[in-house]
Amino acid sequence: MICAETEIMLHALLDGELDAGHALEVETHLATCPRCAAQLRAYRELQQAMPAGQLRLTAPMSLRRRVSPTCRRATSTP
Repeated sequence: MICAETEIMLHALLDGELDAGHALEVETHLATCPRCAAQLRAYRELQQAMPAGQLRLTAPMSLRRRVSPTCRRATSTP
């Protein structure tokens, strides 16, 4: 695996979205590539600095009222 491929997969690795084979490939590359390993550390630090709870927003009621009918129509249309 080369750095360009690894960089694409780092976020998926962090989020636990890689299958075992791809995770092993990325981790093997990280064990031998200081640059990619440093990038993963930086992403982990960023992930820890921004807890997921702070990234979720609730839409204002006015927006929900406008969007809900459209969503209902879209899901009920065959």
